[in-house]
Amino acid sequence: MAVAGDQSQNAIFLQKLKMIILENLENEDFSVEELAELIGLSRSQLHRKLKSQRGLSISQFIREVRLEEALKMLKKDVATTSEIAYRCGFNSPSYFHKCFHKYFGYTPGEIKDHFRNQIADEEYNPLSDTGSDQSSISPAVKSETISLPVKTPEIDFGYFRGKRKLLWLFMSTFIILAVMSFIYLRYNATSDKRETSIAVLPFTNLSDKQENQFFADGIVEDLLFRLSKIDGFKVISRTSSDRYRNRNDKTIPQIGKELGVNYIIEGSIQRSDDHTRFNIQLIDANTDTQLWVKNFDRDMANIFDTQSEIAVNIATELNRFLSPEEEASINRHNTNNLRAFELYQLGNFELKKRTGLGYISGINFFEDAIKEDPKYARAYAGLAEIYLLMSLEGSIEVSRGRNQSEALAKRALEIDPSLAEAHTVLASIYTNIDFNWTKAEQEFRRAIALNPNYSAVYHYYSGFLSIQGKHQEARAQLNKALELDPLSFVIRYFSAHLYFNQGDFQNALAENQRCKEMLQDHPWSTWNDFEINYMLGNYDKALDAFKLYGLLTNEYPPSKADSIYKNEGPEGLLKMRIDYSEQPYLNARYYTLLGDRNKALESLQQSFDTGTPNPEISFDYFLRDLREDPRFLSILDKIGLKPEFRI
Repeated sequence: MAVAGDQSQNAIFLQKLKMIILENLENEDFSVEELAELIGLSRSQLHRKLKSQRGLSISQFIREVRLEEALKMLKKDVATTSEIAYRCGFNSPSYFHKCFHKYFGYTPGEIKDHFRNQIADEEYNPLSDTGSDQSSISPAVKSETISLPVKTPEIDFGYFRGKRKLLWLFMSTFIILAVMSFIYLRYNATSDKRETSIAVLPFTNLSDKQENQFFADGIVEDLLFRLSKIDGFKVISRTSSDRYRNRNDKTIPQIGKELGVNYIIEGSIQRSDDHTRFNIQLIDANTDTQLWVKNFDRDMANIFDTQSEIAVNIATELNRFLSPEEEASINRHNTNNLRAFELYQLGNFELKKRTGLGYISGINFFEDAIKEDPKYARAYAGLAEIYLLMSLEGSIEVSRGRNQSEALAKRALEIDPSLAEAHTVLASIYTNIDFNWTKAEQEFRRAIALNPNYSAVYHYYSGFLSIQGKHQEARAQLNKALELDPLSFVIRYFSAHLYFNQGDFQNALAENQRCKEMLQDHPWSTWNDFEINYMLGNYDKALDAFKLYGLLTNEYPPSKADSIYKNEGPEGLLKMRIDYSEQPYLNARYYTLLGDRNKALESLQQSFDTGTPNPEISFDYFLRDLREDPRFLSILDKIGLKPEFRI
């Protein structure tokens, strides 16, 4: 009887401890000292008592009580996983996620999904269901049968002593149910394992000032950047998701299918002078089901901390464990200067226009951002990209643009060595200007390792591989870029370009049509249209594209094309293009098509002598008839292309 009395007293003692913890459940700062004081013992006395009765430290006991209550909330689906974490005194959803998985063997999301159809009607009360039978904290679920292989509660087989048949019946039934439960869980756990692919749609600007839309777009860009740091997440580029700014009648499932994602994030922002209100929703794109929603009312001074918090919450809701390195990366701010952040976003907006005026405006915005924050690495990388593009497109002298671009990219990496954008700029310099294939390969691989969600690096790496003659690998890399940015005009344009240079004109035409649907009457896709239709023998369509290009670029009078076409046929259009062109490499391509090998080789040599050689010489379809000529091979030698790289 004395033993039974002691057990009863122990149970009452443990129950009192549990009640105290439950009364302070949401207080993340509730300490071991406070618990000891409230129960009337010193910390050491409480520690010894818990060790003797439960084999636990005080902090372990507190954590287990919190986790047990979290389990009840998850079963009843009373709130999102992140909200339950905070309600149970965990100051980090990611830490709660780890503790829960370690204790029960399953993630909070798996538990929640399993019981979603069994939600109790009554309102949850954290101080209910705390009778004496619950006084001993156990990781097993005691209130109902759960078909999850969590830690199994101990069974007192002494009750069945002498009743062998009943015992064996019980054991057999128990084993069968356990096996069935395990199979059920494993099936469901694996059958619903979907790719964690995410798109963030443009946030709605609820502010009175229209210019705050740039701020909202910057917040989206920054959130995407943080999410891209999470291993296993596929994050769609803003270039593609931005096309749903005016969604019209498209549903979330339609958008999800077009972007190839399982999850979509929507949001709105209302900004005042020193205050911002966010509303963020995480949606299952397949079912249009809201998985998580939260409002954030924050001072502008804390805007970047809020971005980190949102990213961590989303990772938690999608059952993603974050490594310490990932958490550190998500919590690292590119800048703490709000004005610099806004200037950077404006610079990035101008950069993506890919126009001369856009480059000039972008330079001014990026330089102003750097003045605001001299350690803003992404601003240096953006500036480096503009100078690289200007040098490649002939807007500035090649060596000058190259040197400025390299210096800026290296400065960005001094500040933030993990910046994939800066490594990609260096890789492009070494590919297109220096022809240093070894260094280019190293920088491309480094950029991909640092940010597997950066679509541009796959795009540029694809070009690098094509130069090396590795066309299947090039297509595979470009397909990765298209997965991450399926509605990117630039990447689709290069995809058409790649098909063309492999002689696959039908696929090139289809891909170029997608480009025209994305951006009507763009010079790049218009000239593509001319070349593809020329090679397919669709000369009337080629003529239409030829005239439209002249109209769009003002490089030559479109009206002249009709008479030349009438008198000289399609070849006359090539001659007319050469007459108006100042680009030796482009002229070489058309001289080859016209059968003038000598002028073609002279033009290629001229492009090399003037510092504007194009490494695409190795796989350009128009130059295929020159590939055995010693003069052509000599140019390949000058840019360091080894024989095994040649087509």
